[in-house]
Amino acid sequence: MGKIIFVSPLLDKETRSARVVAALDNPDRVWRPGSFVTAAIAVDSRQVPVAVPAAAVQTVDGRKVVFVRTPEGFEKRDVALGRRDDGIVEVMSGLSAGETIAASNTFPLKAELSKPGDEE
Repeated sequence: MGKIIFVSPLLDKETRSARVVAALDNPDRVWRPGSFVTAAIAVDSRQVPVAVPAAAVQTVDGRKVVFVRTPEGFEKRDVALGRRDDGIVEVMSGLSAGETIAASNTFPLKAELSKPGDEE
């Protein structure tokens, strides 16, 4: 992790890139002056108690839900969502930290809900 100390006001016309200088800890001398890198720059960060991958969220009957692991399988749980960033969604309510959820491939679980149940 580093700190940006200079951003050039000029962009390269062809590559649309700019020169940025960052101060980095480099105790092993891995980074060399003038090295080119591709980097992600966080302009704001915020800690949230519970966040899930966006792929874990489904819409069922107009409500946002996640599927929570129970001893019997998975259950649908209504959630209220907050901010979204880079494939991660903040969960404001409906889910507690540490609960196990289906994080991907949740469409089959959603499809299972629409199947008619045993009506004997």
